[in-house]
Amino acid sequence: KNSIGELKSFGKPPPECIDVCACAGFLLRNEKKKLDWKGAQKMMNNPMAFIDEVKAFNANVIPDQILKDCDALIALPFFNYETMKSKSGAAANLANWAINCVKYHKIYVKVAPLMAKVEEATRTKTEAEASLAIVMQKVADIEAECARLDEKLNG
Repeated sequence: KNSIGELKSFGKPPPECIDVCACAGFLLRNEKKKLDWKGAQKMMNNPMAFIDEVKAFNANVIPDQILKDCDALIALPFFNYETMKSKSGAAANLANWAINCVKYHKIYVKVAPLMAKVEEATRTKTEAEASLAIVMQKVADIEAECARLDEKLNG
């Protein structure tokens, strides 16, 4: 919270910090254009609410254009934790968060269809097992009836 407040209070931050905040703006607010510093400050106006927004972010759903905009920023040579921590601790953590959200999303979009297939296969298996149990019970009932009739016939 304090480091976000510190980042927000920069009068003229390093340009790298603005790019990191712009990436966060793309992800959190679906910004159509890259945020300038005033827009970034507005986004971080309430540091606790901003942190809550970051924590609540759903990286499963990132629109294609937002992903392209973020990829362009993340590809910049300074856009990493190590380089950014010399500029601002909050910007370094924000850069790390953005990088990991984008990486997660790219993996998720490949895995999600597979997860859906597993879910469908599991549902089909459960239904088949339930049908099998019904049939097995009917077979057991018929076998019991046959045994009773055999006993009656031979008895």
